[in-house]
Formats: sequence, C-alpha cells, structure tokens
Amino acid sequence: MKTMMNDNNVTKRLSFVERLAKYVEDNAVYFANLHCVCSGDFHERF
Repeated sequence: MKTMMNDNNVTKRLSFVERLAKYVEDNAVYFANLHCVCSGDFHERF
C-alpha cells in the first residue's frame, strides 16, 4: 500500500513537470518573438 501511494506521488509530480514543460514549449515561440521585437527596437533606436 505504501509503495502504491509513493508511485502515485511520483506520477503526480511527473505530470506537473510535463504540464510545465508543455506550457514552456507553447510559450517559447511567443517569448522568442518578444525577444526579437525588443532587440529589433533596440537596434533601430541606437
């Protein structure tokens, strides 16, 4: 019984990490575009 509970905790933690990774992947394009826009503005002004 104890090992089952531990496995469940590990699975929960893993799914949390997987969700976090998916969120980062989904927003990576957005962050990359934001960075390009910011550096582009910076280079245009200076």
